[in-house]
Amino acid sequence: MGEEVIRWALALWEQHPILGLVLIALVVFVLLQAFLMAFDRCRIIAYLEKQGDRVEWIRWAPFGPGWMGSPGTRIYKVGYLDGLGILHVEYCRTGPYAGVYFTDLQ
Repeated sequence: MGEEVIRWALALWEQHPILGLVLIALVVFVLLQAFLMAFDRCRIIAYLEKQGDRVEWIRWAPFGPGWMGSPGTRIYKVGYLDGLGILHVEYCRTGPYAGVYFTDLQ
């Protein structure tokens, strides 16, 4: 299967080099976003565990509150248990240089 994909990619490149470049750029963009989102998850988990909380789930929320705000940050909806075992559901904004900021849903 790997050879077939390589042959297909080379044929595409020979016939439509611009389309090939667009596809390469798209793949690089998707991989970069997945990489950054993995770091975001680690950053959120570390922040909450430092406070003694336990993360139950983290979901990407691209249109959460403030989505038109600062570029370079992503918004997540996070469910976590505090030290008393109470479940909290909040939106969280984070990015490589932005820190971790929570907004309560109440």
